[in-house]
Amino acid sequence: MQLDGTEGPDNGWLVLIVAAFAIGWTRSMNRGSRLGVLGVFGASVVIAWTAFENWLDNRAVFGAEASYGLTLVVAATVVLACAAVARGVELAQRRRASS
Repeated sequence: MQLDGTEGPDNGWLVLIVAAFAIGWTRSMNRGSRLGVLGVFGASVVIAWTAFENWLDNRAVFGAEASYGLTLVVAATVVLACAAVARGVELAQRRRASS
């Protein structure tokens, strides 16, 4: 049995909606907004949590394994979270240097 990301009990739509917000927060983050950094980091946590939760649920019920799409989503959230952390550290260092 195969369920695509937006079919069945999967929360693919939640991931897509949060990803759309993350795109907007990415612009804000690049301009130096701490709210943008928190938004991007929070979005990456929600997306990763949802992906892992769906994978674990499907594995328990269907005996399913993670496919390329799910692996790509998890890898992208790791990169997104690292970018938010790096930008947050950079903004904190700038603020400390200017004080």
